[in-house]
Amino acid sequence: MITITNAIELLISAHPSYGEAMSEEIVNFSALARKLKPGIEEILLEDVTEGAVVMALRRHAKELSSKMPRESVHQIRNITVRSEITEIAFQSTPNLNKVHQKLLAIAEKFDTPFLSYGQGVGETTFDISTVLLPALLTMTKGEKRIAKFDNLSAISIRLPLGTVTIPGVYYPFVKTLAWNRINVYQIISYFTEVTFIVDDKDIERAFGLMKAMTKRSEKKGS
Repeated sequence: MITITNAIELLISAHPSYGEAMSEEIVNFSALARKLKPGIEEILLEDVTEGAVVMALRRHAKELSSKMPRESVHQIRNITVRSEITEIAFQSTPNLNKVHQKLLAIAEKFDTPFLSYGQGVGETTFDISTVLLPALLTMTKGEKRIAKFDNLSAISIRLPLGTVTIPGVYYPFVKTLAWNRINVYQIISYFTEVTFIVDDKDIERAFGLMKAMTKRSEKKGS
């Protein structure tokens, strides 16, 4: 049998911002109850009182406090910014893996250029320093290009080893960029490093936001 609490859990899971406000104790439970009441009644196929919803919300808020992802922003090891990057996406073919290998050899001639290669099920993406662009364009003649974006920058964040097993470790970064209307063209994730590819015009603001997040978390942890 589905209860009011079960219905609330389903609705909060679909709207994480509600859950975050509840866990931070900054939500008006009566107002949220009125917001969720129609959805709860649709799930339960019966009417419920606002008071019953408020009581269930308060119980659920206590559980959320220990579950919301708030970890590891203060544990950032360093933040690196790279500019003059181009992103090109192609329809995947076996040849593009060979192109990647050749591009790696060419990159050795330059001073630590940015080069990221990602192969999905149907498409392959290169994020590269613009100095490598002529070589890539030459080697991919005949390949079906899906998209090309110029004037991009990368902001890379290094995290401790332990954070790789923490659910939601990237959540604070993604949320902050989204709330500040900073478009992310690509998220490149490695074992203890995550890189966000953004517009050149947004990189200074993105860097400032990441630094501000780190400082706020350091104060909370001190």
